[in-house]
Amino acid sequence: MPGATRPPPAASMAEGSSEARAAWATRWLQGLTADEALERDWRERWQGGLDEAMARRPGRDMEPADQPEFTREALTRHTGLRKHESSVLTQMRTGKIGLRAFLYACRVPEVESPLCQCGMGNETAYHVVVQCLELEREREELQRQLGDGFPTDRADFARATSDSRSGQAMARWLLRLGRLTEYRLAVRLARDGDQEEG
Repeated sequence: MPGATRPPPAASMAEGSSEARAAWATRWLQGLTADEALERDWRERWQGGLDEAMARRPGRDMEPADQPEFTREALTRHTGLRKHESSVLTQMRTGKIGLRAFLYACRVPEVESPLCQCGMGNETAYHVVVQCLELEREREELQRQLGDGFPTDRADFARATSDSRSGQAMARWLLRLGRLTEYRLAVRLARDGDQEEG
């Protein structure tokens, strides 16, 4: 709700009278439970952040995480993932991932272009998973895993990264490619651990 009263600093709450605190709480709750009021404020802050991001980069593509699911069920997409796999799935959904398009936008000095090495588009998670011409052979494995759930456009990609089974498969596949150099050690350690268990 626009204009919701944000919680005051803890120090001022401690100094105020109990009547003042109760009056503030009633105004802040606006008839909601405390959990509902917290969620309302969180959604407002999130929407404000998205609005600012869109204003800073007009014309930017919407990313799967721009339309989040505010449910406990959304967390299930990470069930069974190792920490580095969960991190990559989140990064795929937000678009903030260690691929050239994001690194270039962040002005990483060594990254002179957002283009993928195939030269056919900016290197984003969507491009790598769905479009990159250099990865057609590698992509066959992922296509077999996902079957009809393999994404063919951005809407499909958003749905696939929201689905536990396909999102996890895509994150693991992307990690195996080795393009996310910051995860190479985690991938190697996980592989070594799996071999020791097997």
